Amino acid sequence: MVWRNKIVNDYNVIIMVTEDHLPMMEKMIPFCKQNISPKRIYVVAASKIQQKIEAIEDVIFIDEDQVYDGLNYSTVMNLMEKRTGERKRAGWYLQQFLKMAWSYKCEEKCYIVLDADTFVLNPIGFTEQEKYCFTPKCEYHQPYFDTIKKLFQGSIYKKAEFSFIAENMIFDCAIMRQMISEIEGNALIEGDTFFEKIIHSIKQEDLLGSGFSEFETYGNYIYIKYPDLVKARKLRTMRESLVLLGGNPSAGQLKWASNDYDIISVESIHYKRTLVTWLTSKEWFRRRISMKKLAQIRHKIRTVYRRLLRKEDFVFEEY
Repeated sequence: MVWRNKIVNDYNVIIMVTEDHLPMMEKMIPFCKQNISPKRIYVVAASKIQQKIEAIEDVIFIDEDQVYDGLNYSTVMNLMEKRTGERKRAGWYLQQFLKMAWSYKCEEKCYIVLDADTFVLNPIGFTEQEKYCFTPKCEYHQPYFDTIKKLFQGSIYKKAEFSFIAENMIFDCAIMRQMISEIEGNALIEGDTFFEKIIHSIKQEDLLGSGFSEFETYGNYIYIKYPDLVKARKLRTMRESLVLLGGNPSAGQLKWASNDYDIISVESIHYKRTLVTWLTSKEWFRRRISMKKLAQIRHKIRTVYRRLLRKEDFVFEEY
């Protein structure tokens, strides 16, 4: 399903996935192949779902326990339990650490990370004239930057006026390894490995929520250390398309979405259908309104709601 001219990227795509997200990942893989056109697609996951992943055409399974020595779910779970008394969020942090650790396993100069629930609807590139292309977003979450400040003793901070959290990113292996080395070299933080130090850098009250972002950390690191390598490029993105398309969007819905958006995320294939998702599943409705217009209406309603409840911590996109 190609709707615009093809772009060929010279690097591999890396996708982290859990069993719950396998149906969505299988659905998005053809879009990844057609609109990113990577050399290879590696899927990093637990060994228990190896056979299911290997049954998917044109992907290469990698056991998540084999990416980086000592980094696995049990290790992260034990670190979380030691600090909080609970095991929640271990998997969420693990997938971020694996994305970082891939820099030691990668044989190319760079690699592209793509979330398992992200559909690339139109061809996109990740490099331009020796620069790395990043997609500016407007999300803001203070705990991410509190952790960054502690990890680098204040030398890395929120320098960019935008957010780097875009569900896709290109990582330079050498720069990522340098960043990891600096984290591990911080003797003021408990632990030996970068993932131990990150866990110990997150404030206690933030650890069971969202206390660290690999995208914000790497993005601001390269923005400060190597500004000449950074190029901000505007893509039409929508992170919350689940509420408009439902958890299992049809080809017609995705084609409709591609008219307004280059990248969308659909977070759960098990999402319960609503009146809105039923309407967007109908061709007659899609002919009468664009996805962007529908998203803008929802955004206005949500903004009023959040202001009434004084929920100002996260800043969301205007679609």
